Amino acid sequence: PIHPPIHPPIHPPIHPPIHPPIRPPVHRAPSTGVSGSGASPSAGNSVQAMEDSELHPLLVAAARCNNATVRLRENTPDSWHVIGDPTEGALMVAAMQKCG
Repeated sequence: PIHPPIHPPIHPPIHPPIHPPIRPPVHRAPSTGVSGSGASPSAGNSVQAMEDSELHPLLVAAARCNNATVRLRENTPDSWHVIGDPTEGALMVAAMQKCG
């Protein structure tokens, strides 16, 4: 008698189940605002934030990772100026206001 060739049984490949990617939840935090004009870290400029405990680490990081400097002008009382990028200067002023 002729027997069919012996082959291992054919099974579909086993793949792990496919799950949709896990996405982190979206948190909608209250907004933060900065107001004022010029580079003075004193009165006239203010930072309104959701919580000091949440804003403080952000401003510390913004001040440390910053190439701008904010300085008093010589011979002019309470006249501040930014040396460097204006956006980085604004972050530095906000950090000076809130973090001292």
